[in-house]
Amino acid sequence: MDLNIREAQLDDIDWIIDLNQANVPAVGPLTREEYLDLEAMCHGVLVAEDEEGQRLGFIMLMAKGRDYASPNYRWFEANLENFLYVDRVAVSENGRGKGVGLALYSEALDMAEAHGAEKLAAEVNIKPKNEVSLNFHAKLGFVEIGQLERPDQGKVVVMLSRPTLNPEMQNG
Repeated sequence: MDLNIREAQLDDIDWIIDLNQANVPAVGPLTREEYLDLEAMCHGVLVAEDEEGQRLGFIMLMAKGRDYASPNYRWFEANLENFLYVDRVAVSENGRGKGVGLALYSEALDMAEAHGAEKLAAEVNIKPKNEVSLNFHAKLGFVEIGQLERPDQGKVVVMLSRPTLNPEMQNG
């Protein structure tokens, strides 16, 4: 499947919020106001679409040094020197199993490298366990660098990172 990865536009906002909400608890809930605040801090918000223009997924990326109160982001700020953070990523039912996640992460890695970031950072729920996301990140070469307990949300997340340069990712 040919995919186009592009910057999100104004007419994507409601779709992004709806897709985000359909993927809770794998991602945190997000209102329109929260999205607008978050998007203003992001290094990039990317949308994947197929050759007919059907939107299939999105990714939100945050660079180091932003005034973002997320405990997950703050953990990476305290533990990594130079990174681009995957704040959230979601793929629609229609996009699953079609390489959408890989395409979004490939673009994120390119953006991280262009930004001069040495690592791409992400977290995945291990309580409740998100087995699909854990396996996906493992296949892309992400490794655990810590865990963060979020008792306020009843969650535990595993903190992951990988170098921005990886021949397997660039060729696959």
